[in-house]
Amino acid sequence: MARETWTWAELFAGLDPTPAFVDELERLGLLRVVAQDKRGERIYDADARDTLERVMVLVEAGYEPRDIAVIAHKVGLKEPKRRLGRRTPTLLRVDDVARAIGVEPAKVEVWHGAGWVIAQLVTEGGVPMFSQRAVEQARALADLATLGLDADVATWAGLAARLARYEAGAEGEGADALVREASDFARLVLGASDRLRLAVRRWAKRLAAFDKRVERVRRLHAPEVARVKPRRRVRTHVPTRSTSRKS
Repeated sequence: MARETWTWAELFAGLDPTPAFVDELERLGLLRVVAQDKRGERIYDADARDTLERVMVLVEAGYEPRDIAVIAHKVGLKEPKRRLGRRTPTLLRVDDVARAIGVEPAKVEVWHGAGWVIAQLVTEGGVPMFSQRAVEQARALADLATLGLDADVATWAGLAARLARYEAGAEGEGADALVREASDFARLVLGASDRLRLAVRRWAKRLAAFDKRVERVRRLHAPEVARVKPRRRVRTHVPTRSTSRKS
């Protein structure tokens, strides 16, 4: 389950603190940064708003932030934890995930709402923040759509979750049915993948012949038009189990 947090905008809504003041609160451990987004906006822990309100009351009463850090436990604040120099993790918003895998943000929102793409943090304003693992979850779903298996996205997500429970040893009964169902699904995806691969090869040949026809017409009737060569597909080689062992 995602942890609740605060973005900078949510935390300081209605306030206009100086960057130096906020930096000091962070340095003293009064405000705890748990992550940042790709744009560098800091994300604070769930207690940040309550802490900030108490700190502002004390500041208005004449206390300095460093004094507040010393007496924190006496005024109902959590014991400050100073920054230890560890790198703050960078999390992604819905738009970032969508851009990374080439789909519309609305698609990622649907997947997240269904529980198929898991957020690591959710801000007080309801903004989900994702880790790189979530990008891979979303990419798997997008790939299924590319294979024409949109209707099987829920099946994949459900099988993955059930397999995880069995792998963790939480369940044992009914594993035989799960294995059969998962194997059937794997064959379904492999079949779709093979069909797509053949279609790509056929179209590569068609386009090569088509390009030659276009070039003939260009030379005969439109030599003033610069030739634009179609981008060639980059061939990739995925090592198989047998070839990888030779090394």
